[in-house]
Amino acid sequence: MKTLKKSLALLLSAMMLFSTFAFVVASAEGSNDRAVVDLKINAPVAGKKADEAPVIENSKFVPGNSDLIVLIEGDPETCYREFGKMPNVDEYMTFDNLAADVKGTEEEKYARAVVASLTQMVKNGIAWIEYEEADIQTLIDSGSISKEDYSKYSAEYGAAVCFPYLLTASAEYGLSVKGKDGKEYSTTARFMEAGEKFKEGKSYLCLCTALADVREETKEVYKAANALMPYCEKKADIQKKLETATGEEADELNSRLEALDEEYKDKREDYNAKIGVAYTKLTEATGRAYIPEITVNGKKTVPEYDAFYANVYDFGAAEKAPTILDKIIEFFNTIIEFFRNLFSSFKF
Repeated sequence: MKTLKKSLALLLSAMMLFSTFAFVVASAEGSNDRAVVDLKINAPVAGKKADEAPVIENSKFVPGNSDLIVLIEGDPETCYREFGKMPNVDEYMTFDNLAADVKGTEEEKYARAVVASLTQMVKNGIAWIEYEEADIQTLIDSGSISKEDYSKYSAEYGAAVCFPYLLTASAEYGLSVKGKDGKEYSTTARFMEAGEKFKEGKSYLCLCTALADVREETKEVYKAANALMPYCEKKADIQKKLETATGEEADELNSRLEALDEEYKDKREDYNAKIGVAYTKLTEATGRAYIPEITVNGKKTVPEYDAFYANVYDFGAAEKAPTILDKIIEFFNTIIEFFRNLFSSFKF
C-alpha cells in the first residue's frame, strides 16, 4: 500500500521528479518489447469541455488504471492493517489516505488538487493541467530549467518536459520557487476540475494512462482478498500478542499462527492463483511490465510511471472557439462534400 503513497509524496514535495531533461527524453523513448496503445483525445478548443476519458481502439486495453492500483496496492494483510477491510478504488483514492501528512501545511491545497486529478486519471484515464506560455519563461528566468535544454527537447515534447516544474511553483496553490537571483517566481499552472471548459489564451497538458482490460480478473482477486479478511484479523491479533509474549506463551501463539495458516491454506492459494492470472494477462497484453507505451493521437508522450503511472502530453494553446461565420462555412462545406461524394458514385 506504500507504493503510490511514496510516489505521491515525491510529487507533493518541492523535489523535482525529473532531475534532468536528458532523463525525461531517455524515458520517453520507450522499449520495443512493450505494446503501444494510442489514446484518442480531442484537442482543447476554447469554450468546450475537456475530455474526461480517451477513446481506445485496441479492445485489449481500457482507459485508466484503477485495476492496477487494486492489484499492486491491494495486499490483503496491508489493507486490513490500514483500512480494516479491502478498500475499493474510491475508498483508497482519498486525500486522508494518500496525503494526510500534509494536512494543515502550506502544501495542503496543492495536495488536494493532486489527489483529485490523480483520482480522475486513475478511474477515467485523463487529467488536465492548464498553464500559460509565459510560464515557460518564468521557469527559465527562475533557473528551474535552462533555455537551451528547453529549446532542444520541447521541439518534440512541448511543455511536457516541464512537468511537474510548472506545478511545484504554482501561484494557484500558494507555491513558488526561489531563483538564483533571490527572487520568488510563480507560474499560473493548475489542475483542471472535472467538467471544466477550456479557455482562450490558455495552454494545456494532459496526464493520461491506460491498462490492459483485466476488470474481470481484478474482481476475482478482490473477492479472494475479501475471503481472507477473517484470516488477516486473526493473524493481526496473534501477532500483536506476540509482541509482548515470552516463553511458553510465545510458543503457543506461534503454534496458533501455524494452525491459522493451515486453516486458510486453500483461500490463500486461491488468492495467489487469482492474482497470478491477472498479472499474466497484464504482461501478455503489454509484452513487458504492466504499463503499455502510450501515444496520444499517434504522437509520443513523456512517461512518468514512477510517480503515478501517468504519461504527459502537451496540446499547447487551446484553439479559438469557432465563430458563427466559421460554423456557416463549415455547414455549406459539409453539404458540398456530401453532393460531391454522392455524384462521384454514379457513372454517366
